[in-house]
Amino acid sequence: MAKFYSVITHTGRARAAEAITEQKIIVLSEFIVGDGGGYEQVPDANATKLVNEVYRGYISSLKVSPAQDNQMMAMLVLPSGIGGFTIREIGLLTDQGELYAIANCAALEKPISGVSINLQFRLAVSDTQEITLDVSTGDGLFLRVDQNGADIENKPEFLKNIGVLGTEYPIGAPIPWPSNILPTGSAMMAGQIFDTDVYPHLAFAYPNGIIPDLRGLVIKGTPSSGRVALSFEIDEVKSHQHDANIWDTDLGRKTASWFDYGSRATSEFDYGTKGSDVQGTHDHLGGVAGPGAKWADWRTGTDNTGWYEKNRTNIEGAHAHSVYIGAHTHTTDIGGHNHYIDMGFHSHNIQIASFGQLENTVKNIAFNYIVRLA
Repeated sequence: MAKFYSVITHTGRARAAEAITEQKIIVLSEFIVGDGGGYEQVPDANATKLVNEVYRGYISSLKVSPAQDNQMMAMLVLPSGIGGFTIREIGLLTDQGELYAIANCAALEKPISGVSINLQFRLAVSDTQEITLDVSTGDGLFLRVDQNGADIENKPEFLKNIGVLGTEYPIGAPIPWPSNILPTGSAMMAGQIFDTDVYPHLAFAYPNGIIPDLRGLVIKGTPSSGRVALSFEIDEVKSHQHDANIWDTDLGRKTASWFDYGSRATSEFDYGTKGSDVQGTHDHLGGVAGPGAKWADWRTGTDNTGWYEKNRTNIEGAHAHSVYIGAHTHTTDIGGHNHYIDMGFHSHNIQIASFGQLENTVKNIAFNYIVRLA
């Protein structure tokens, strides 16, 4: 025998007998799931309830199996807003609240994580015509599939009741929120510590028990460069350069301002007596009867009759002279004059001044980031 299967309870069989004899229809309305008290279960036809019911909901559809015409298939949906338990047992209830059928299943975890679970309950019956599903609208149990929700009067309330409104984001996902007043069951993402035992599904996203601080930050998709999710990156500017140039210009010759400096005296200094070097052997042209050699004949007398010789003087050998300079100063007349500076071709280095704000930003509207608690 299969390990997991379904059976019709004694109550269900009694209702089936009544349906045959009294020509009634069995109306199945709700399904129930339980955790079996923490243990695997064996379906018991004597059961009138589950070992430990943890959730009750409405059957979403009921139809005959296309493979077996004596088998009914009930579609059961566990919405995303409920969970935190393990499914081990399932039951179908009549519109009178009686346990019509019961089944066991492999342990199935149902977290509160924004994920719904669809279950299919297969049940062998003697006559599928005896069983129907209440599909009344308005205040009835189910909605017609072919209406696509058009038969719902209060649609916002409907979304709230089935756990769709406000549960589009998985637990842990940052949600932009336009107010400082937070919706129930949520928290601001401000770097605070949370209790991982109280909020186990949030702890699945943030095992360290700390909600990230997203105030003043934007979310960036994890790049392929090796960064890990939730890693922080400081604000930086992509490496780039600026081109700048001051054109070369010949500034030519510039004239300084004119000024008359007048006469300036040097400091006084006593140079003492200075001697010349030894040189200059020489003689001089002499007169009549000089001691040296004759250098000319000379006629004299009143009648120009006498001849005389003119001789050179004695030869003076090499000798030096001593010159006394003494203390004195020199006076220099500087006078009025200009100075000229050739500037020539040249360039200058420049530094571009800082520009902009304290951080990089784009046009934006501020939202609070919040996270669902569960």
